[in-house]
Amino acid sequence: MLSRKLLKSGIMEMPPLYLKLWIWMLIQASFKDHGNLKRGQFFTSYKKMQKAMAHKVGYRTVKPTKREIQGVTKFLTKVRAIVTTKVLHGMIITILNYDHYQNMKNYEGYNERSNECINDVPIKRKKGIKKEKTPDFFSLKEKYFDQDLIDRVFQAIASTRKSNKVAESVLFAQLQKWERYPAEQVEAGIRVYLDKDCAGQGKREAYLLGIIRNQKGDEKSPKQESTGSALLDSYYANSN
Repeated sequence: MLSRKLLKSGIMEMPPLYLKLWIWMLIQASFKDHGNLKRGQFFTSYKKMQKAMAHKVGYRTVKPTKREIQGVTKFLTKVRAIVTTKVLHGMIITILNYDHYQNMKNYEGYNERSNECINDVPIKRKKGIKKEKTPDFFSLKEKYFDQDLIDRVFQAIASTRKSNKVAESVLFAQLQKWERYPAEQVEAGIRVYLDKDCAGQGKREAYLLGIIRNQKGDEKSPKQESTGSALLDSYYANSN
């Protein structure tokens, strides 16, 4: 299954080969455990991907170079879309968040009128988050590739309140503060916060921000011009 959110993701700003290869990977991934492959995994090689990405120009067949395929694979790895494992005669690619992508429940209740959803799950359906009209909330949130991770930390923040709810304005303020750091650094800090169950210890969003700040990486320089996409900003920053 493909999400409509794909149309607004950072990968749409990349050359066409990036989206084509990403969709091909989603289709290639095993829907269930099969042999040595787990659900969401598949075996391939750079040569196979080159062949799969070939296209026609008149009567001529044009294939991307191995370096181009490696560039796309590296990008998808950096933004934590996939994980690659080298094996004999090729590699195993694991699609991260595959279970979330292929869970029909995450695609129910799509609101055509408001078009406000979190990875195809309307935010107003999320327990613990009080819906408020806050401008630019979704544009800030959608900059992160792992939307499921962001949803989970929002729920964790909500759990630190007695009411188990948190106003969207509070979450929006956090998104604004996260803007000072690269997307990968933010996601790394969030994983530490969740893995250590900091919310369960009553440690709120200020503690989370401290973890993010202390992750490896520096705040964005004020002179650094943003592309408007956290995926691209992160990719170019790591390429330097």
